[in-house]
Amino acid sequence: MIDSSRFDPEALKLFLEEAGDMEDQIEESLLLLENDPSNQEAVNTAFRGFHTIKGGAGTVSYTHLRAHE
Repeated sequence: MIDSSRFDPEALKLFLEEAGDMEDQIEESLLLLENDPSNQEAVNTAFRGFHTIKGGAGTVSYTHLRAHE
């Protein structure tokens, strides 16, 4: 769970909304890959989603997601 008192409330709200959207995009991509492991566009879309979440985490200084750089 995120301790929201450490973050700018508006930035955190935007991050969580974007992360939710990316989660949906990643899930959709993984389901496509389950049926077609050679689908390079689905691989790229999933990686973009993870990269966007990681970048957003950096913007709100949520370092737990950025620790594995």
